[in-house]
Amino acid sequence: MGFMTVEIVILNSSGVIMAADSVVTSSSAEGVKTYPTANKLFAISYKQPIGIMTYGMSNFINTNWETLIKLFRTRADQKVYKTIQECGEDFIQFIEDSNYFDEESQKAWSTALCLNFHKNMIYEFLGKSMDILAKDGQETNIEEIIEVMAYLFEEKFNEIENFPLSKTENYLEQFSQNDNDDFVAVLAALYQNLYEIFEPQITKLSQYFYKYDYFRSTGVVIAGFGAEEINPKICSLKIIDFRKNKLVYTLEMDDKTKIYPYAQVDMVEFFLAEIDPYCYESIKTIIKNNVLNSDGIINLIDTHLNNNKEPKYAILNSFPLPDLASVAENLIGLTIFNRRFSQNVETVGGAVDVAAISKGDGFVWVKRKQYFEKDLNPHFVAKYYK
Repeated sequence: MGFMTVEIVILNSSGVIMAADSVVTSSSAEGVKTYPTANKLFAISYKQPIGIMTYGMSNFINTNWETLIKLFRTRADQKVYKTIQECGEDFIQFIEDSNYFDEESQKAWSTALCLNFHKNMIYEFLGKSMDILAKDGQETNIEEIIEVMAYLFEEKFNEIENFPLSKTENYLEQFSQNDNDDFVAVLAALYQNLYEIFEPQITKLSQYFYKYDYFRSTGVVIAGFGAEEINPKICSLKIIDFRKNKLVYTLEMDDKTKIYPYAQVDMVEFFLAEIDPYCYESIKTIIKNNVLNSDGIINLIDTHLNNNKEPKYAILNSFPLPDLASVAENLIGLTIFNRRFSQNVETVGGAVDVAAISKGDGFVWVKRKQYFEKDLNPHFVAKYYK
């Protein structure tokens, strides 16, 4: 179903703004339900100017991300991170070192992820097969079905190999064929008679799972200042799998003055590039199907759209943090407004939490929802003053 949130980080020389909506979506056989009160933005430590946000799956194995982050906060309070990257790496180490997830839980979670991946492949293959094999009421024989399935497997392999982001390949050595044996029973039940025919292709598809699921991973964004950093940085983590106490993840660092959207990014891209990204994808398809020099034309359009963003990025450095906070909140509000006019489930909404992080003032809440009255919970406030 895709990512069910929108989050924004804005960097400039003054500091960082982090903002998130509050909707979490739950899917079941009965349907989809949304809850507009989730917390996705947190301070890693009130002693250090660092914040953290999550998007994608709200749970890691059987544990809520909020719980894990607040457990990590206890660890972070005992340390001083020299850099934001060091903080991100320590967060990964914290999960791998923890004893919260036994081997069976890890295996069940990983198997469920891979099974869901293959289910999506089957639905996609079925749709394409019906289109290819439609022959004016003529019956289709088994040889034709096998031929089409073989073609679709190869088409999928080529698609995944050409993905522009392929930063999980080094993990394939850690999770070799011996580990993929964990998937055999569930995949044999899923593919049924096709499993024996296409076992090599299905096994190969499982090995591509980590690379393909880069786009369906859980995101963790850590931003702020390390003790030795004078300018803010972002550490963006994508957590893809967890097996044998080892995470499959990618880690990227950014420090440019920019607006960084996460999860449902379409309306932010619309604001920056001045064209709806879904509309642009349709335009590109039309150009590719009808114009000879399609790549050259698309490159020219891409350059023009990137040029549209540059003036907006250039002005960001002159914005003080309160104005940047307003920009982030309004961009999330634009996404919420857009989803309100959609026929689909409103997967973005609720209150918008906004935090500002500067070297001098640290992590400061600009806007924050609370599910309790502060006057009734003085111990909660006292804990942080302590």
